[in-house]
Amino acid sequence: MKTKLTVLLTILMIFECTSSYSQGFQPPSPGKAVVYFVRPKGYRNKVEYQFFNNDKFIGVMKGGNYMRYECEPGKQLFWTFLENHKYMEANLEAGKVYIVKAFITEGVIQLRVFWGPVKYSEKERFEESRNMIMTMAPYVPLEQDLIKKNKKLSKVIKDNLKRYNSKKDGDKAIDVLSPDMAIPVEAMK
Repeated sequence: MKTKLTVLLTILMIFECTSSYSQGFQPPSPGKAVVYFVRPKGYRNKVEYQFFNNDKFIGVMKGGNYMRYECEPGKQLFWTFLENHKYMEANLEAGKVYIVKAFITEGVIQLRVFWGPVKYSEKERFEESRNMIMTMAPYVPLEQDLIKKNKKLSKVIKDNLKRYNSKKDGDKAIDVLSPDMAIPVEAMK
């Protein structure tokens, strides 16, 4: 009996992992929104790029990968930093899917991070992102790693949110991810 239960639980875990983390667009859970953070191969592929949502670390990627992030709809703040700081104010609709393309360039002293929403109307950018999502499995951070990293980065998170709030009104470099940037359902097939 114990062996049958173990086999059943193993099969269920494998099914859950493959359905939740398989390649291709996955719709959000009911009442949620999804943002795909895409980092194509290119300059400095091995440099890690950290992603944050509001007051928590949500993952890190190297070039040539993407991450599917499911969150609450409504107002969200996504941010990252290296030599520079990038913030993105999002207003997400439940049931919708969005894409953000991230990349790194040479900075004055260190590397600089850049990103921006990918709109369906931007055919070349959209197709590059879509091809990655359709042909590769996503990077999926382990829950225990997220917990450890959030504890380790608690001061960094607090300092960056303070920086964002102090610059918010006058900073023209804050990107926006708006509801009209959602990817049409037919484009995700």
